[in-house]
Amino acid sequence: MISTKPDSALKLYQRQLMQELKHKRTSLVAALLTILLHIMLLQASSIPNWHNMPVPRIEQVVQISLSPSTLLEDRQPALVSPPPELKAQQDQPKPRQPKISEPKLATNSEESQQIIPDAPANDLPPKPAEPPAQTLAVPEPEPEPSPAAPASYTLALPESVELKMALLRTDPDSTRAPIYGVGTIDWSIEGDRYKLSIEAGLDMLFTSINLYRLTSEGGINSFGLAPELSTEARRTRAKTATHFHPEDKTVSFSASSAKLAIQDGAQDKASFVMQLASIGKGDPSQFYAGREISLQVAEEKELSVFVFTILEKVELSTKLGTFSTWHLVRAPRPGAYSSQLEIWLAPATGWYPLQIRNTESNGIVTTQSVIKIIPKNTPDL
Repeated sequence: MISTKPDSALKLYQRQLMQELKHKRTSLVAALLTILLHIMLLQASSIPNWHNMPVPRIEQVVQISLSPSTLLEDRQPALVSPPPELKAQQDQPKPRQPKISEPKLATNSEESQQIIPDAPANDLPPKPAEPPAQTLAVPEPEPEPSPAAPASYTLALPESVELKMALLRTDPDSTRAPIYGVGTIDWSIEGDRYKLSIEAGLDMLFTSINLYRLTSEGGINSFGLAPELSTEARRTRAKTATHFHPEDKTVSFSASSAKLAIQDGAQDKASFVMQLASIGKGDPSQFYAGREISLQVAEEKELSVFVFTILEKVELSTKLGTFSTWHLVRAPRPGAYSSQLEIWLAPATGWYPLQIRNTESNGIVTTQSVIKIIPKNTPDL
């Protein structure tokens, strides 16, 4: 009996072999397809001028131009169309611009020429020329006007004397009683020096109370009295002093730090009375109605110009009798002094002031009238 096992084994082997062949054939077909695709790709890559085909270009080129003026004014670069001559050069690579080094401080003239290298003329627009600076004409301050030159007078000083004065102070308020007092004008000349004091006080039953004292002392020159020191003392306030400096023609004050220039013939608050008397005694024709006499006067803190107007001659009644006198008035001056000052000078008595009156802005009137004239070199009048 022939066995069938070998035949069955052979068939099984053949079947397996066929399956393997089918599998390998599938793999081979896939491999062939892959090779074929590669061949097609290689052939496609061999198409002439593939890499030389034109690439779309942007015909309008954006160029940014920076200049110092745009950086300072707008802070934003402006879009500028390229000039026509540059369009033909767009296909060529743009040249690299030279790098501008940061500026540094130059220590000498050679370094200052090498701070910034020269750039091509077309790279940066030229900086516009700055207009020349406009010079403003500043007017020079006008010099302060100097005091007017003093008038020239013929002078003769009154003789040394002591004048006793009666003082009366009245108030426009009728409910207030008048105040009575006494005063003294003490005038002395020794060579080319003088001394003057003016005092006023209350007249009491057995005594008097000194309320006010004004002094002046100095030299005598061609302009008349030349004060050097003047003091003022009041019962209700501290004493003040005014110093004249003839070497530099200035005056200073204890009540102020000011030092002011003075003109020839300047007076103080006491001496101006005797300066007026010296003008009249020097030449009586210098006194006539309507004439003005101006004197620069140093007060406690400042300089003022006292302008006296000579009025008509008047008869003045005093305890010593009636005298023909020249009546001088210094009217109030806004911004300078607010009181009116009046002086009566008597030529017959040596041009002494026989009466002095001060009218304040509030209406209070203080009058000093002579009651006794005591010459220092002759018997009493």
